[in-house]
Amino acid sequence: MADAAPRAGQDWTSSERSDALDVYFDMYALEQREQKYTRTRFYQAFVALHPQRTVKALEYKLQNVSACLLEMGFAPLRGMAPAFNYQRVLLPEAATRVGSLEALLVETAGAAPAVPCAAVPSRIVQPPSVVRSKWIELARAEPIARRIDFVALEQSNRKLGLAGEEWVVELERKTLHDAGAPELAKKVCHAAIEQGDGLGYDISSFDAQTGAERLIEVKTTRSGILMPFMLSRNEVRVSDQRHDAFVLYRVHDFGRAAAVFKLPGALELSCELTPLSFRATPRAASA
Repeated sequence: MADAAPRAGQDWTSSERSDALDVYFDMYALEQREQKYTRTRFYQAFVALHPQRTVKALEYKLQNVSACLLEMGFAPLRGMAPAFNYQRVLLPEAATRVGSLEALLVETAGAAPAVPCAAVPSRIVQPPSVVRSKWIELARAEPIARRIDFVALEQSNRKLGLAGEEWVVELERKTLHDAGAPELAKKVCHAAIEQGDGLGYDISSFDAQTGAERLIEVKTTRSGILMPFMLSRNEVRVSDQRHDAFVLYRVHDFGRAAAVFKLPGALELSCELTPLSFRATPRAASA
């Protein structure tokens, strides 16, 4: 006897979840390869298989998958905002699908950056309000999340990092010039290039109103606004010591839709910092 059709609000069955994951990761693979597709076609095929589920219900389940990916440290589908109240069982199922795309994800993290949109003040946005699920620690402990550190891989992509820094240099000069401070605009310095890396920031700039120095650390991703980023101990230290001048610029959606939000001051106050590794030396032997 066939299973009864689920009622509205009823948990999704294993078969429904599997087919929804097919939809998500089929689109995901196409997106990672920069291939065009139409979501409507995938949605219609799913609803044809599961007429008891609406397109709206499917989209919400896909948003649950986005939340799983974000909490494991992977970029979700563009424009598929995460919904963090997902079923616990969805997490390992999503992790298995991510594992099947390991080679593609590694390739994507190291790919050359796309040409970005113009760096103008209108690309500055407000920082996001981050929500977490009750499964966040389980997500971080998934084997695939430990095997592929997508955030670290993408951040080690020097071409992407450099392109993001150059975009912010252009943005700072444009912002200062438009604010009536062209002489300050000329003094904006790409310090990481001109003075060398390891300063704890990438760019020295100025406050358009007061002329006060600004030390800007840039973190760039092709992914959306909620994607986490890596910080060095030195960057955290400098942000604390120079909290009056330090600003982190998080450049996201790098490419044609590039935008940036700012986190001024000490990073320990503006960010939730999660230790991922430790430097160890043996303890002295006890007498």
